[in-house]
Amino acid sequence: MRIFALAVGCLLLIGGGALVVLADQERQAAVAQAQEGIDALDDAIIRAQAANVVLFDRLAEVRRALDAQEQELADDTGFVE
Repeated sequence: MRIFALAVGCLLLIGGGALVVLADQERQAAVAQAQEGIDALDDAIIRAQAANVVLFDRLAEVRRALDAQEQELADDTGFVE
């Protein structure tokens, strides 16, 4: 009976060790997948920032054009009132 208990104990120990190794591999795979997701998001943020810079430059040009038009249309003489 002791030999049977020892054999079952060894099997449980080996099975537990295998489960720990498997869980660690799964954790490492999940960490690697999360890192890939973070890298993809970083790339998306960099592209979005570059697009924002371009849009900001276009907005600045439009604002300058509007300011110039407002200066041209300004009623300095008071004639419209």
